[in-house]
Amino acid sequence: MEESAMSDDRQLTKEEAIAFHDSGAWREMTPEERFRFQLYQRQLCMPFDEFHKAAEVALGRLVSPREFAFLDPLKAELNGQQGRVN
Repeated sequence: MEESAMSDDRQLTKEEAIAFHDSGAWREMTPEERFRFQLYQRQLCMPFDEFHKAAEVALGRLVSPREFAFLDPLKAELNGQQGRVN
């Protein structure tokens, strides 16, 4: 996966996200890389349970599935801009 696809300015298409998921390329990423990558993609690019586990590792806490409804607080927390989301 090219570096630009791992930032907020390069969104994978639905077809690219499916191909990325099916290729298993996300398995080569650390949990922190998985979380950061998926957090900034509009399309789900890996199984949700893997994204969820990666979030908990990256943030160092349990993450409720309902927190994924609003990604901006998770982005801020990951980037050290605010404390834990309740």
